[in-house]
Amino acid sequence: MVFRETEWGFPRAAVPDVVRAIDAWVRRSHEHVPFPVEVRVGAADDPWLSTAHGRDTGWVAVHQYHRMPHQRYFAAVAAIAAEHGGRPHWGKPAPARRRALRTLYPRFDDAVAVRDRVDPAGVFANPYLDRVLGRTPDRVDRAARTAG
Repeated sequence: MVFRETEWGFPRAAVPDVVRAIDAWVRRSHEHVPFPVEVRVGAADDPWLSTAHGRDTGWVAVHQYHRMPHQRYFAAVAAIAAEHGGRPHWGKPAPARRRALRTLYPRFDDAVAVRDRVDPAGVFANPYLDRVLGRTPDRVDRAARTAG
């Protein structure tokens, strides 16, 4: 079955509360959700932009059939994630923005500094990365020259 998915990494101890909150929202909203909530756990790791950076993590993924509306469900899960320190999976839909990510990832600015140093022209940039990491230095300069 084809589906859409969003996934968040939480401090492992928060996962039971997160799952209960999602269940309560689904019951209150009467949202039709034909998929189970997926949960997995893992140890803390070191990569700066990992959802498990520096903390034992539980991942919670929710799915919706691709021909059904998913926006309301995913927005509710994102709101629950914000209440419980959820870090969005980088490769799955989430309303992540740079300002929020900076608070969720302790080494976020360090990771962006490395990216800016090794790819100042933004060869590997795209609109999504501009939104979540910010524009690379050369792309900021280019945008300023074009606007001015």
